[in-house]
Amino acid sequence: MNRDKMGQQAAGLFRYGELLIALAVTAMGLVVLWHARGVEWSLVPLSFDPLVVPIVIGLAQVSIGLWYAMEIVNFHGLEQTRGVRRDADAEIPSEWLSLTIFGMALLAYTLLIHRSGFVIASVVLLVLAAFGMGSRRIVRDVTCAVVVSAGLFLVLDTWLGMHLPEGWLAGVI
Repeated sequence: MNRDKMGQQAAGLFRYGELLIALAVTAMGLVVLWHARGVEWSLVPLSFDPLVVPIVIGLAQVSIGLWYAMEIVNFHGLEQTRGVRRDADAEIPSEWLSLTIFGMALLAYTLLIHRSGFVIASVVLLVLAAFGMGSRRIVRDVTCAVVVSAGLFLVLDTWLGMHLPEGWLAGVI
């Protein structure tokens, strides 16, 4: 089998993989919307009800998944008829260190969320994610992560009444 034929087969499998990811994102959005049915409306007269959040996230996931699937299907047709090339270069090796750091960040978040609380777990997640993306300014990253995590905690816990885990900061926040 010659090299061009193998490259075409690999590109075809890559497109099917992309399409599978797009459909998985769409399916996750539909699951979020399905489970949003069980969220009860608040009797408190708020201008922003907690039911809005899962509906917006579910609709966004469905929209992004469908848009991505259409983009894959349409680009595949253009590639064959007009000879259009993809932006990504298959010759460049994958960046496994960044992927490993993101995986560690998600694992740390999962292990810390109930013990240390939402704010501390989110700070660890955001700092590790910034480090995985190449940032080496630890003080700035920690400061931004604390502000974002604490602000998000206040919005979700205090204003929307979602009662996130406080963890080690139970008396402080």
